[in-house]
Amino acid sequence: VCLGQLGEGVAVMLLYQIGELLQGIAVGSSRRSVSDLMDLKSESATLLENGEQRSVKPETLKIGDVVLVKVPADGVLMSENASLDTKSLTGESALKEVKNGGELLSGYINAGGVFEMKIVRAYEDSAVKKILDLVENSSSKKAAPEKFITKFARYYTPIVCIAAAALAVIIPLILGLANGGGYGGYFRRWIGTALNFLVISCPCALIISVPLTYFSGIGSCARNGILGKGATYLDTAAKIRAVAFDKTGTLTKAQPTVKDVVVFCDSDKDEMLRIAACLEEHFPHSMAKAVVDAATQKNLEHEEMHSKVEYIVAHGIASTINEKRAVIGSAHFVFEDENCVIPEGEQAKFDALTKEYSHLYLAIEGKLVAVICIEDPLREEASAVVQSLKRAGLSKVVMMTGDSERTAAAIAKRVGVDEYYSEVLPEDKASFVEREKAAGRKVIMIG
Repeated sequence: VCLGQLGEGVAVMLLYQIGELLQGIAVGSSRRSVSDLMDLKSESATLLENGEQRSVKPETLKIGDVVLVKVPADGVLMSENASLDTKSLTGESALKEVKNGGELLSGYINAGGVFEMKIVRAYEDSAVKKILDLVENSSSKKAAPEKFITKFARYYTPIVCIAAAALAVIIPLILGLANGGGYGGYFRRWIGTALNFLVISCPCALIISVPLTYFSGIGSCARNGILGKGATYLDTAAKIRAVAFDKTGTLTKAQPTVKDVVVFCDSDKDEMLRIAACLEEHFPHSMAKAVVDAATQKNLEHEEMHSKVEYIVAHGIASTINEKRAVIGSAHFVFEDENCVIPEGEQAKFDALTKEYSHLYLAIEGKLVAVICIEDPLREEASAVVQSLKRAGLSKVVMMTGDSERTAAAIAKRVGVDEYYSEVLPEDKASFVEREKAAGRKVIMIG
């Protein structure tokens, strides 16, 4: 206005206003996305006190309080049972059945009738409060570019202001002295130049753009169901070049079922399944559950008829049945660790086992007596996810499984991974991650 350049002044103000408006829209959209993703907190709870019910805020609940219906804070179930939707915390789509005395976490959603629960942790210490705090504090975890821009602005801004002052004051003085006076004309001309310089050199857009980009990234993640803990984690994710998938429950549905029992040495199918179920009921694995369920469906009683069970992690089970050593588990465990053999004349039957199925090998007294064929269906989206990761720039997509070589090869071909590793142990998976890191690749393990 002082310089008479009204049009230019209005244009600058308009551009800044539009910039602030776009910034507000981006921030508001991201906040809503994160808020929708984290819509876990109960707004109220029904407190049962002296036989009466009243609505209270979750924050007011104390340890030992008894509440109805909702899960406003962490506690234990006092009713006989409850059916709960836990996917907001665990990602599991199936309902979780909890028995009397079972743990209930805030964020679980009641999917059945009314139940009573006792609060064991105050709301401030509950699972949901910790997650909400994590989201609220995510912006404080700055990525390297944000830290650089903040440091850059600390030095850049004063330099720009000093340079503008020099343009507005020092240069007119020098020119005036050089030409024997007449400073006024120089001042008017160079003040305008200095203001233009300030507008052009203003670091606001640069300083705002970097954190706003990360915040928008967190919001974009939230719209896709991903909780970003902060900008530094987005930065790390962008550098990932290799991904390793566990198979069971990750690329597959983790709903294995027994499709066939192939017997050797003229063994009886039902009897072999009964013995397998007797051993596997001690094994905390989805494939073991499939064997037990198959025996139950056939009404095969498999009460304990063995001696002490020896459980070898990621390998199998060994015990004694009728004074004969019985083992069941992976091919590596049965044939290499236990030195069991395929009965004479049965090699062709063994070679004809369906490759797409996972196999549990049952051997008694050093001879293979049955192979239980188990199908764990692939997730419909598995192949598409692998291909999308490759398109996103990941140079190495790997599958790791404890299954046999033949099963792993068949699944790997269907999914389209670059590499696969079969019959691996937990420590083998850890070693793979360390090797990738040593090779200079950021790697993520999913499973």
